[in-house]
Amino acid sequence: MAKNNRILIYADSLKRARFFKEFERYFEVVFITNKLSVYNYLKPRNVRLIKKIDKFLNIDYSDSLSVLNGYHSEKEAQKIGASVVELLESLGEFEWFFIWNGTTTIGKTLKYYAKKHGKKTLFFEISNIENRVFADREGVLAQSYLYTHPEILDGYKIDEDKFLKWREKYKKSKKTQKVIKSEIPYERIIDYIGYLFGVVREDKRNYFFLLIKRVLNKKISLPLEEPDFSKKYIFLPLQVSKDSQVRLFSKYNNISLIKEAKKVAKDKNLYLYIKPHPAEDDLNELKKVFELKEDFVKFVKGDLFDLILNAEEVVVNNSTVGLEAMIFDKKVRIFGEAFYKKFNKRRMISYLQNYLTPLKYPQNKLDDKKIKFLKRFNL
Repeated sequence: MAKNNRILIYADSLKRARFFKEFERYFEVVFITNKLSVYNYLKPRNVRLIKKIDKFLNIDYSDSLSVLNGYHSEKEAQKIGASVVELLESLGEFEWFFIWNGTTTIGKTLKYYAKKHGKKTLFFEISNIENRVFADREGVLAQSYLYTHPEILDGYKIDEDKFLKWREKYKKSKKTQKVIKSEIPYERIIDYIGYLFGVVREDKRNYFFLLIKRVLNKKISLPLEEPDFSKKYIFLPLQVSKDSQVRLFSKYNNISLIKEAKKVAKDKNLYLYIKPHPAEDDLNELKKVFELKEDFVKFVKGDLFDLILNAEEVVVNNSTVGLEAMIFDKKVRIFGEAFYKKFNKRRMISYLQNYLTPLKYPQNKLDDKKIKFLKRFNL
């Protein structure tokens, strides 16, 4: 890897900043962010804040996740985009752009700018496989190079015995995995101070209202049942209704997906167990979901992994839960545009052993061995 490679990294949260800061050990890195908390954390590194300007970038933001989820309008997206471009043009030349996810307004702008100026990109995303991160040169999920060229997995060697041993360890680890907590509120307060002084604000919703709403939602008891594993059932894990997977990469939302899953369960004369996503905070969405209950349809709580392992079949939109089910030889029915949609067992093993990068999110620690994954991107 060449130390003289100059890389632009967009850090949109403290978690991303913790993950990406390790790359400066191997490359010349310039960080940009629209979060004052991130700026303060990364100093005295080379980090710049994205400041608002009164110009518009005339590109189509209708498929920006930020716009689709109501964080801001398309016109506001064009102003945010112009602010990003003006900052980029003041920073000089870069060989690479490192971007987390890339589906929001700022991420989409960076992707547009890099493509327009012939720069290379590397997109990152959580893989939901412990100590592994997804990295791809074109995007994540259904925007990735892997999605359009799954045959690249066929060129790698696999070790099935090694996979089986790993699977047993993975099964045990799922029982003890800890959930990484979100940033604490004072960091959001620091970000608000930045917005008052002209830093670009991508999510224009009232954070304090959202915080109160989240606290109130936690007090609401959902009508969930304990799963009865003596019954044969199809399992449907729901995704957050505003997730990029649902909004951008599927023609099915949670409601239409449940209706399709009910048809499958009826045809097979099986129960349908549905587990709402624990991070779903849209009460109107949850109300519509629970209205679809029938005698053979059960809304369940309990361990996600147990629900997968005891199911006859797993139905997903495009959640990585489907990939986990494949790992344990479960039949998986996919309705959305999942990046693993064209995986067979060999490709699935190759993906786990060869494509995922050996990095831990967000507490990433790079060394010479781990950094070697970048060789396949010619970095």
